[in-house]
Amino acid sequence: RWPSDSPMLSVVVPAVPRPEPAVVRPPAVGDVLGNHRLTAVIGVGCRGPVFRAEHLTLRRPAVVKTLAVTDRKALDRLFLEVRAVAALRHPGLVAVTDAGEEPGGPAYLVTEAAAGRTLAEVVARD
Repeated sequence: RWPSDSPMLSVVVPAVPRPEPAVVRPPAVGDVLGNHRLTAVIGVGCRGPVFRAEHLTLRRPAVVKTLAVTDRKALDRLFLEVRAVAALRHPGLVAVTDAGEEPGGPAYLVTEAAAGRTLAEVVARD
């Protein structure tokens, strides 16, 4: 049980009702998700491909993580997690800057692009 003064209580937000998604088309380089154009695949996570992207207006680099599912429960859980993570601030975490769901496309999470080495590069070198 959480204490009543726990900061975690402030990040629990009820799920926003969304229409059932149709068949999801996998994202590809060149696609636009929200305000971000996907410019390169940089990895594949357990939920789907991860892209380097650029904000269309600000020309700011970003990372877009995608989730191609048609299960409404999984999407509701994803957006609940996204809202919780977006509330966190720490020098060791990248900031969540956007999230959404494209009609006929994937759900996505946008984070700031962090400079540095990948975990595989750190392990291989050290």
